[in-house]
Amino acid sequence: MGLNDTPTIARDVVRYVGEPVAAVAADSPSIAEEAVDVIDVEYEAITALFDPDEARRPGQDLLLHPNLSEYKRAIPPLPKEDLPNVASTMRIRHGDLPSALAKSSLVIENQFTTQLAHAFHLEPNGSVAKLESDGGLTVWTSTQSPYRIRQELSDALQMPPEQIRVIVPYVGGGFGNKLTLSAEAICSLLAIRTRFR
Repeated sequence: MGLNDTPTIARDVVRYVGEPVAAVAADSPSIAEEAVDVIDVEYEAITALFDPDEARRPGQDLLLHPNLSEYKRAIPPLPKEDLPNVASTMRIRHGDLPSALAKSSLVIENQFTTQLAHAFHLEPNGSVAKLESDGGLTVWTSTQSPYRIRQELSDALQMPPEQIRVIVPYVGGGFGNKLTLSAEAICSLLAIRTRFR
């Protein structure tokens, strides 16, 4: 929804299973594995909310993003109501609903749920980054939106966008899952820190 709510590396709070908490660069896979073994992360479990209605109840104590109003966002704006844990709302009103319901021969009211769904594509999200001799950055990544990735990298790395070149090889599939940063920022930061050319 155009909400920049995912840090490159989790800080203080890990909000989902698999959220990156560390990154490693090494000269060989074996050295990288040794470095990963040295990383020790301690997690303190917090109460999870699995019911969307409960999560957005006014007065909810558990907030996914306590500073939601301070986040950079595209569209749409924050909800006008005081709804915790709601990134955005959109209401569409068209026609005369009470009249249409009154004229209907059958009205079914219920709550419908479905299983967890995720965009499925055959190739994974993958990125390679290289620091150029002029200080610029070249990133090869499987994205649907290279210009957005360039801008998000610019914001994340505090680097002018004209110094960032994003090259997209064959994407394969994305279905919305390759619109925003995933591994690009971590790869880029490691390339910059290690002066990888």
